[in-house]
Amino acid sequence: IGSTESSAQHISGSPFTLVVFPSFSNVEGSIARSEKVKIVVAGSTANITIEARDQVSNLQDPSKPADSFSCIFTRAQETQTAVRIEGPFYQGQFMATLSGSYEVDVILFGSSIVGSPFAVQVLPSTLAVQNSVITRYPPHAIAGSRALLSISARDTFGNRLSAADMKFELSAANPAVPLPGP
Repeated sequence: IGSTESSAQHISGSPFTLVVFPSFSNVEGSIARSEKVKIVVAGSTANITIEARDQVSNLQDPSKPADSFSCIFTRAQETQTAVRIEGPFYQGQFMATLSGSYEVDVILFGSSIVGSPFAVQVLPSTLAVQNSVITRYPPHAIAGSRALLSISARDTFGNRLSAADMKFELSAANPAVPLPGP
């Protein structure tokens, strides 16, 4: 501490060292990161990284007690507490089995933090034959004519799969009556 005059000199006790610690985690400073979470497959776990920061964006002191971040997942109607993984970094996990659009909101002290909420698209997983069904078929067919049937392809969790991604093979119960095809 010195004078503003050109002949400034330190007063007694100056200079001195001042250690500044981050303030408490803050809604405006903390950040939710979800770059790898925009699209996930049903049944797989996706992680949300949370940086605990104060109101001027200082990373939290890892020696401080852990903050309580909540991750709320719409449609899944589920809330989880994020877990401190290292220092000022926390991790929230998200796993949905129902395909569709979700919103993930990371909450601190009742408010959304920066980068939250964000949209997540959950896609169906792979075909599960045991969950797939023939939904429509003709009770009779005429030789040489076309017979249409409908298949509802489902994944392990019962989500509908796109017909464009599926290939089915049919066989006749009577080997004397071959099905047309290559």
